[in-house]
Amino acid sequence: MTPFRFAALALFTATGAQAMPQAAAPIATVDIPASTIVPTETDLARLYQDKAQADPGGAQVWTACAAAATKRSASPTEADDFAVQMAKVLKLIVPDPSRSPCEDAISSALWAAAGGARPAAVARPAPTPIVKPVPAAEAERLRLAEEAAKADAAERARVTDFNRQAAERAKADTDKILADKQAGIRARDDYQAAQAQYQTDKARADAALAAQAEYDRQMRDYRAKYGK
Repeated sequence: MTPFRFAALALFTATGAQAMPQAAAPIATVDIPASTIVPTETDLARLYQDKAQADPGGAQVWTACAAAATKRSASPTEADDFAVQMAKVLKLIVPDPSRSPCEDAISSALWAAAGGARPAAVARPAPTPIVKPVPAAEAERLRLAEEAAKADAAERARVTDFNRQAAERAKADTDKILADKQAGIRARDDYQAAQAQYQTDKARADAALAAQAEYDRQMRDYRAKYGK
């Protein structure tokens, strides 16, 4: 007989078959407004992890935000420097680098600090009294996510530089083609002008020869007629 059944039997025997224990009074519940619940860094990390899964196109952005939130929970003293590093990576891939995509994980002050301009006053949050350790598997996943974000940023920079160089080469080739085409047009125009001048000069020479031939014929006829 299990302890629970033994205790129940003892209670039944002690009080008699007619006396049954009364049901416990229900526990009163109090509704707490959701707006008064402040999420912890761990909650923020989980929120951005869910966003990364729900939004594949912005997975890198939300993963970096989750990493920043987790770092603040795991190591508050290093959280600001880590957030600035994440901000530098994010500024290379977000559509609008002028503002943080997750100000609850990377504040606007830390986001500004990542751009090289130190803000007038950086409000550093007080360290969390109780630090919850991050599981090894989660820490490894975040490390890999950070490395992936850096590698993706480096690849984007490489592709951008390659496209810039390709555009410059294409422009140079296009300019050369246009220059060669213009030179060909000028050479054609010069040839046509020279050909026209040649035809004009030839026509004048032919006319002069024809006039000379006519004059010679007339002189021959005159001599033949008058014996001179």
